[in-house]
Amino acid sequence: MDAAYLIETFAATQRKACELAHIARSSYRYRPDKEKDCQLKEKLRKLAEHKPRYGYRRLGVLLQREGETVNHKRLFRVYRAAGLSVKRRKRKRLVRVGQPAYIAIAPNQQWSLDFKIQRQLLWCRPASNQTTSRSP
Repeated sequence: MDAAYLIETFAATQRKACELAHIARSSYRYRPDKEKDCQLKEKLRKLAEHKPRYGYRRLGVLLQREGETVNHKRLFRVYRAAGLSVKRRKRKRLVRVGQPAYIAIAPNQQWSLDFKIQRQLLWCRPASNQTTSRSP
């Protein structure tokens, strides 16, 4: 049950309602300061605009250098609420230019060898035909 519900419905005192709801009176009376969070959010957005590869920890260091002391948990909460995150870089793919790999059509056009190294010994397995997958 909510303490506010108990106070309204049963005309209970704040102390008694909080005791029945098993919450501290300080928690019931707490009102978050939205103004401070909005200011911090704007500062984070400006810093992130200039340094898009910086995460919340590095932005926190920049804020400390400006003289702003912010708890790391509050900083992360406001950072996520502002919709900020480090953008992931796309992986660069190797682009091959030139002729495509040779594709064997008929038997005996392409052969391969298989090598195996075991305990400092080099083993060479028999050659195999790529099209028929047979070895002589």
